[in-house]
Amino acid sequence: MKNPAFLRPRAGALLALPFIGALGLSAALPAAADDTARLPVVTTYGDAIDDDAAAAIAEAAARPGNVSVVPAEEFADRYTVNLRDALQFTPGVIAQPRFAEEVRLSIRGSGVANNVHLRGVELLFDGVPISAADGFGDFQELDPGFTNHLSVWRGANAFAHGAASLGGAIEFAGITARNSGPEPYLRLDGGSFGTARAHARTGWVGDRFDLIVAGTYQQQDGYRENAQQSNGRIYANAGWRWNDRAVTRFGILGNDVNQEIPGALSISQALATPKAANSGSYNFRFGRDVNSWRSWTRTEIDTGALGTVSFGGSYSEKGLYHPLSIVIDQHTIDGMLFARLDGGADVSGLPVEWTLGARWRDARTAARVFTATPDRQAQRGVRIGDSLQYAGGLDVYGEVRVKPAETLTLIAGLNSIDTSREVVNRLTPGASDSQDFTQISPKIGALWSPSETFSLFGNISGIYEPPAFGQLTQGGAAGFTPIEAQEGVSFEIGVRGGTPRLAYELTYYDARLDNEFIAFQTSPLIPAATFNAEDTLHRGLEAGLTVLITDDLYGGQLKTRGALTWSDFRFEGDPVYGGNRLAGVPETVFSGELAWESGRLRIAPSVYVQSDTFVDFANTLKAPGHTLWNLGASWQVNDRIAVFADGRNLTDERHITMVSTIANAAAPSANLAVATPGDGLAVYGGIRLSLGSR
Repeated sequence: MKNPAFLRPRAGALLALPFIGALGLSAALPAAADDTARLPVVTTYGDAIDDDAAAAIAEAAARPGNVSVVPAEEFADRYTVNLRDALQFTPGVIAQPRFAEEVRLSIRGSGVANNVHLRGVELLFDGVPISAADGFGDFQELDPGFTNHLSVWRGANAFAHGAASLGGAIEFAGITARNSGPEPYLRLDGGSFGTARAHARTGWVGDRFDLIVAGTYQQQDGYRENAQQSNGRIYANAGWRWNDRAVTRFGILGNDVNQEIPGALSISQALATPKAANSGSYNFRFGRDVNSWRSWTRTEIDTGALGTVSFGGSYSEKGLYHPLSIVIDQHTIDGMLFARLDGGADVSGLPVEWTLGARWRDARTAARVFTATPDRQAQRGVRIGDSLQYAGGLDVYGEVRVKPAETLTLIAGLNSIDTSREVVNRLTPGASDSQDFTQISPKIGALWSPSETFSLFGNISGIYEPPAFGQLTQGGAAGFTPIEAQEGVSFEIGVRGGTPRLAYELTYYDARLDNEFIAFQTSPLIPAATFNAEDTLHRGLEAGLTVLITDDLYGGQLKTRGALTWSDFRFEGDPVYGGNRLAGVPETVFSGELAWESGRLRIAPSVYVQSDTFVDFANTLKAPGHTLWNLGASWQVNDRIAVFADGRNLTDERHITMVSTIANAAAPSANLAVATPGDGLAVYGGIRLSLGSR
């Protein structure tokens, strides 16, 4: 299907019972022999955590907010493609599959306005933004096979990483030959819907130099019509230790992604004929093809008294060919420079730590739009749009952490955003325009840890998120449309703690927003138009629990875990919608698992429950919720070979994973093709081979 871009880039209930019951039984659990507690910022089982993941865990445990660290071992024995697969047991993260890697990602109600792609959560790889300079993001450039661990920095907890958006940031930490080993490694996956994937890597480690090179190829026919994909990705990471105090790392990531998009159906169609594609999507052969190269470097120097200085930069080129009912053809170059200082000292007898950082970005996109013909050719027709889009600016952030007592940490920070958006219309120069956005967002917080098994935290912070070009140009279908930045104030309070037999986390948040981005889709073939709402409320609960039920059940351990996300997002006194709920995000999402592990064998049934979801802001139509039963099993054959099986939706329930939002489903002209059907019964399997010497 691919056409080259005009500039090519260069070089439920049963499994929930143990989870709920453990809340009451936890006090009665016997103490383990090991009194060392692990705070539940890690949502995984087992001890296969390397130094890099352990350092991320320690950093997260020191934050006055809800932060999760998920090592790659957590999803190593699942067929993992998207963030739902990787973060299924991470509370507060709602990832609803749309196609291939793409999900509707929402953390604390972020991205409600995005019926497609990503908005409101910054994606990072080794500290380098994958999200574009205007805040828009893709999922197709990320491969779980290149990941050592993920860090989920919800809301204001991402301040120290330069993000002040409602959803915060998710960082993928890449594998290196030092944290994952240099031995040759091969992984093969396959299963339902014509799925086949091969991943291989190898590396070398010396006293000073290390190198890892990895590649993945994946193809799939898809559960639905017009859902084929074939993707190739490569990754390399090299490090050089100058001495005991300085290290430089270089990374490169390349993608050749070719994907068809089946599109949305009406709710009744999605439940009756879930394998069908939207007729328009099929006829126009909707797709998303991405060719990209991304390179970066980062140097860290331990200066001693001054602290640790980090600096570096990145450069990327990306070509996008995106046939819809129009054809979007873009080429983007994006450059970034960054610097950061982490230090500490005793000030007037008090331990003080600080983080200071800055990030400069400059991105330029040549964006062209063409007519399309519904002939399954996905070819460009007449050029109807041609613009240059400039985004960039300077983000500066700082944070100070003071310990007035051994058990108490006080935190204050600022995040300054100075960015601009400019559209130069090459077809209609008079329609060119630009908009600047500047804001300083404060944050204060406190962390009280009276023991190693309990912490209480809270923070208050500002929220600020300028619009992306997708909003300013209404998906490329209109000229420059001024949209105000989304801003507000967020409050968070929570507890976390644990023993070797129990880990828990519970967080309540409340965010009051002005100018929230709201999207109304008027046609299944045209991206949704974006507007600013007046006052909106986002509040919710994020709860996680892991319990070791028994050490000896038929020679193995029995464990349970669960993640509950409750969301209440609504208008406040809106002149049209009053206090209605915001559409697009389910009120409740729950993932639960009961796992038995004995030496090399693990068997784990699990459940995923999603409540009904409002489709429209008038609250006249809901997409029904669903319950999906799954079963995973893995067997470590020996030190070199492991196999796994991953069964999903075992009851073959017809369900809707996500909906595109509309204004009023009861209106006579309403577009009701808003539902994305979920996959039916699926079984995947795989083998992991460590080929090096032991």
